[in-house]
Amino acid sequence: MIKLGKHISELLYRHDSVVVPGFGTFSTRYVPARFIPEEKIVESPRKIVDFSPEPKQGVTPLVAYMAEKEGKSHDEIVHSLAETLRDVEHALEAGNKVDFELIGAFHRETDGSLKFEPSRQINYLEDYTGVDAVDTPLQKPPVEKKESEEEKKTLKTATVGTSKKPKTDDPMKEPEKKAPGQEKPQKGKEGMDPALKWLAIIGIPVLVILIILFWQFNYFFGDEGLFRSSEPVVVEAPVETPVETPVEVVEEIEEVPEPAPVPEPEKPPFDPHLEPAKPDIHRPVYYVVVGSFRSQYNAQTLALKLRKENNRLASVLDLTPAEFYRVYSGWYYDLEEAKKAKEQLDKDHREIAWILHR
Repeated sequence: MIKLGKHISELLYRHDSVVVPGFGTFSTRYVPARFIPEEKIVESPRKIVDFSPEPKQGVTPLVAYMAEKEGKSHDEIVHSLAETLRDVEHALEAGNKVDFELIGAFHRETDGSLKFEPSRQINYLEDYTGVDAVDTPLQKPPVEKKESEEEKKTLKTATVGTSKKPKTDDPMKEPEKKAPGQEKPQKGKEGMDPALKWLAIIGIPVLVILIILFWQFNYFFGDEGLFRSSEPVVVEAPVETPVETPVEVVEEIEEVPEPAPVPEPEKPPFDPHLEPAKPDIHRPVYYVVVGSFRSQYNAQTLALKLRKENNRLASVLDLTPAEFYRVYSGWYYDLEEAKKAKEQLDKDHREIAWILHR
């Protein structure tokens, strides 16, 4: 196979677009610099390859350039180019991914449309300096700014200037001194409040009486005091009350027999002729595709054979836009489970099997 991608890549340095007859047009597209937060890098501006399926015909320097590089005639290059594009179409129809060297990769979507993923290995920008990606620097803690000698002097001068009080024309007045005769006379005992006077007359004697009673309590109220009671004090003896001993009552508990276990219903045997279960249409699913057929009968025959070989979910997908019936050995909601199931197939099916995501 001729190195089609390498020749297209070399021509994109000289031309804005390159037409591949019968396939589509390759051109370059400018991508500005961007920051990738997942990788924490800054990607420099670049020109990457873009593809359009139209127009498929037109004036192109590709054939002449390939004839010069390959050392072949114009007709030989046209014939080799047609065979190469025919092999590419067959690989895409079979659900495989086709890589164009230095250009990118092509694959078919589930709706039959052609999808192109450009390669980022080459930058077609003319003034490209060679910087591919720059790591973002680590954030350092803020460093306190040291004041210079001049800033300290300026701050000191500003502080001294603001601390001085502005001069006024009026002289500061001295506080007036009170004359000795102008002091207010203090209130004597004659000016005492009457309420305080009565509180002093009544409260002081009561306080003295309480202090005397506290220190001479036994003298007044003791066994031999002045206010002792003449009647003898009778102390009643405590009466012991007999305590009844509680009688334990043992209740008889009747044993309830456990219910007999209910046998689980037996599952019907697996019938490979019945249509297997389908995945949920609202969830992403991965199919392990093992073949594509133009004939629906051949596709259903292979699916029945797979179900008989214990691949119980094997079935046939709907007709593709390219009119192929795809046969899958099983479907899975997890990609890793689909990969494991693919590895467990027999050698013949494992070599041609691929995973379809919907």
